[in-house]
Amino acid sequence: MKILVTGATGFVGKNLCKHLIQEGHQIFAQARNLEKFNKLKIPGTLIEGDFSISSIPLWVKKLPDDLDLIIHTAAVVHSFRAKDYYETNFDGTNVLVRELSFRYKKLTFVLISSLAVSGPARKHREVLNEKDGYGPINDYGQSKFLAELVIRDNTPKTWQNIILRPPIIVGAEDDAFFELIEMIEKGLAIYPGKEGNSKLYSFVAIEDLVENTIKAITSKNRLPFDIYFIANPTPVTFEKIVTEIQKNLSMVRLKAIHIPIIILHLFALILFLLNRLGMKIKIRITNDKVTELAQSGWVCSPQKSQTDLNATYKISIEESIKSTVNSYLQIRRNNT
Repeated sequence: MKILVTGATGFVGKNLCKHLIQEGHQIFAQARNLEKFNKLKIPGTLIEGDFSISSIPLWVKKLPDDLDLIIHTAAVVHSFRAKDYYETNFDGTNVLVRELSFRYKKLTFVLISSLAVSGPARKHREVLNEKDGYGPINDYGQSKFLAELVIRDNTPKTWQNIILRPPIIVGAEDDAFFELIEMIEKGLAIYPGKEGNSKLYSFVAIEDLVENTIKAITSKNRLPFDIYFIANPTPVTFEKIVTEIQKNLSMVRLKAIHIPIIILHLFALILFLLNRLGMKIKIRITNDKVTELAQSGWVCSPQKSQTDLNATYKISIEESIKSTVNSYLQIRRNNT
């Protein structure tokens, strides 16, 4: 198949490109940063451009007339400005669908969405399924919810549309996870709130996400429009994640600090103000993120994906964190 992968230099995008090339597909990889694209050695034909409203029509014209499939992974997941989420995740998706619909009467469109669209547990440790509807609690979740509505309501009736909602994604070379590893390497485990260590989270290994995305595309059991959680059946506590990182770093001691949510919100506000003053902030603590951390848990059921798509979840949290820590240590060695 001829496949467009948006956000090809992102964590999910680059892994999809590598896997799809190995399966013999012809990949068109959209990326905004040529230097990063080359550095990461992304396979496939580069489609250079970003997700600004003016840029999308230009690079869509470069796509082949017989495109079969698009996997839309491009998204803003972290920003100090709320409008960034909506401009890329909602407006960008809307313009992309509009431009593609002008050219393609038949197309399979896969949106990599997020558990953030469904929201957190309604009660302590409740497990959500696809029938529980929508419940975003921050700008990221709301912007992805609006993107889902674009796919549901604005695409041609002849398209096949699939929405996948992964929770936390874990795997090698995940920059977002590296910040947590760096903190633990310094001997600190910072938990959000009094019960931060016991909060329960669904996760999925990047390998399982990629493999089950392919299964969703090829499945004959799904509807022309369908939504799936792609998540390991066994959720984990925040403390389990911390403990596994600690073990793979061969650390003996770790100081646990529970920080009240109100203090984390204040810290996020300070970082926001520093960002507005022009300072480059690497710490990914925003008001959006603190709102997520304040919840009692984020747990979803993969049962529908297992039944309809024959999805399998082979990679445990222990294996995922081991590969993530090893890649972190390797990158650090290469940079010294």
